[in-house]
Formats: sequence, structure tokens, C-alpha cells
Amino acid sequence: MNRLLFAMTCAVGLCAGAAPVYTVTLPSGATNTLDEAFSNGYVTSDDDQETPSYDGLLAAADLCVAGGGRLEINTDLKSAGYTGEVHVVAGAILRITANGALGDTAHGTFVADGATLENECLVDENNKLDFANESLSFAGTGVGGLGALIARTPQKQERNGVWGGTKLTMTGDAMISTVAGYQDFPCNSANNSLDMNGHTLTVRGFDTATGNTPGSVCLRPVITNPGHIVVTNCGASINDAANLGGDANNTFTVAHRATLELYASTTPGKKKWTLLIPASNESKEPLKSSQSGGVWDGPILVDRDLPMVLNSQQLGAV
Repeated sequence: MNRLLFAMTCAVGLCAGAAPVYTVTLPSGATNTLDEAFSNGYVTSDDDQETPSYDGLLAAADLCVAGGGRLEINTDLKSAGYTGEVHVVAGAILRITANGALGDTAHGTFVADGATLENECLVDENNKLDFANESLSFAGTGVGGLGALIARTPQKQERNGVWGGTKLTMTGDAMISTVAGYQDFPCNSANNSLDMNGHTLTVRGFDTATGNTPGSVCLRPVITNPGHIVVTNCGASINDAANLGGDANNTFTVAHRATLELYASTTPGKKKWTLLIPASNESKEPLKSSQSGGVWDGPILVDRDLPMVLNSQQLGAV
């Protein structure tokens, strides 16, 4: 199927394919579960001979989330047998709260520039959300500029809250946001990849109720086609599983109220980027290492007048 044609037709509910395409179009400000969307008549099929149904969705080629509301999928479509793609159109928000909510991992999920994909773990146990091997393409800053990907899980133990274990592809500059620390992006494994296609990724934290930054996002990507990374209003922790690729032409900026921790990140050759600590960073310890130390291979450029504490057991830089 022509991807550009799909994106254009999906936005107006005219997607076509060998199997029916289901579109959920919620009015602005509305939040519906998938069951509620069916009950409220917000689900359509491009097959005029078919009355939209849950069973029909499972046999569909694609699920398109459109409109100006928030669709919550709180059921396991993967186990139920859904094998199509998932597309989130600009202006729409898809919120997933169950494993398997995106269907099987053989077909991808696509978040358009201007759309948002949220996840939130609604149970108390740790590590309950798992989207390992899911192919996810995304771009933009999302609905209202809050993020193309948003992890809303309040427990900092929810390690897979920012798409742990996924195969990620950036189709444009993008932002991910988190409300809690110690979220993996992607998971702590050399098998998980991020194709940046030369774009800039901003990792942003939401302030807590007390006005503090949310803690550290564990950046573990094995990057291809590297671009640039900006961390703002949160911490970033990099361990030895991460491999940024690239060279000093790529930049990693520790921006406003941000910190970078090299956590037992000692293998040379994995962090050749230029590390920037601009004047806008007011953190007392913007750069530190822990456990067995850390190595940053590329240049480190500091542009600030504030005193800076370098908390390091072993920091190597070339």
C-alpha cells in the first residue's frame, strides 16, 4: 500500500485495503475506551457492506485513530488475534493501558506528526507493560506540544514505561515525555534499536506535584542514522547497553534542569558525540558517573558561569 496515500486518506476516513480498515474518530475533548467508542458509534469501516464490530476489527487490515479526542485501548488485541497496523492521525491521542493493546508485533504502529501515543500501567505490580519487538514509528511534539510519546505511569519502577524493548524509527524531529523516573527508552538490551534518520529527539520530563523534576529516563538505545538528543527537565542515565553510533558532529545536549549519568558505561567507542552543557542548565551536577564509572569518547563543551560539581568515580573523555 502506498504509505503517503494511506496517510492522506486515513485522515478523512477513506482508508482502503484488501481487508477493511477501521477508523475510530472521537470528537474533540472526548475520552472513550474501545468498547465505548463502538457503543457511541464512533467506529467506522471502509467496507460499506459491514456493520462495525469488535470481531470485524480483529480481521481488519488497519486501525486508524482520528479526531480530536483520546481513545483508550485497555484490552489485549494481540491475544485476540488482531494482526493489522495501528495509525494515530494528527490531532488524535491513543492511550494504551494493557499488554497487547497494539496487536501483534509483526505489523507496526505509526504516530503521525501532531499525534500522541500515551501509555500508562494501571496495576501496582512492577514491569507490567511490555511492548517488546513492537515496531514503532513516530515524529513531532504531539497533541498540544506535550509529546509524541508520553509515559504516564506514576510508579518509577515501571521500567518499560517509555517503550522498553521496541524497535523505534523517527520520521521527523520528535519529543517523548515522562511523568516518572527510571523509565527505559528503549529497554536495557543491545537488541533494541532507535533509527533516528538524522533527526533531533527531545526527552522531556513533566514536573511532579511538588515542582520537582521526575527523575531519570534510562536511555539504552542502539542508534542507527544518528542525529541529536536534547534532555530537558529530567535526568538521563546511559549504561553500557547504549551505543550512540555517529561522531562529534552529533550532539547530546544536557539542557534546562537536566542531568546526565554514565552508569557503569565504560566501554570506549560508544559515545563519540559532542556533549553540550549550555548556560541554561542550572543543575548542580549536570554530569556524573556511578558504579564502575563512565566514558564519554567525544568532546565535552561547557558554557555556563554557575559552579559545577563533577561527581565521578571514573570519567574518561577524549
